Amino acid sequence: MNFKPETDPRNVAMERLQIIAHLSDIAKQAFVDELTKATRTCLNCEHFKETGEQCTLFNQRPPARIIAFGCDAYIDKVPF
Repeated sequence: MNFKPETDPRNVAMERLQIIAHLSDIAKQAFVDELTKATRTCLNCEHFKETGEQCTLFNQRPPARIIAFGCDAYIDKVPF
């Protein structure tokens, strides 16, 4: 955005609102992405069997960090 002193103040206000809307969209997507990562745990993964706390994909108990934060093989468990 090139600001010139002779620019119409209404245009500046409109550009400002467009920038705010764009930044808001970016922040919203970042928030959604982080919440998605934060809720992606073994406890709600299709591969996790609560009895024995085993991952059926790897046939072993995942490390605590993986149980808490999930892994790349995560698949949402269908609740029904």
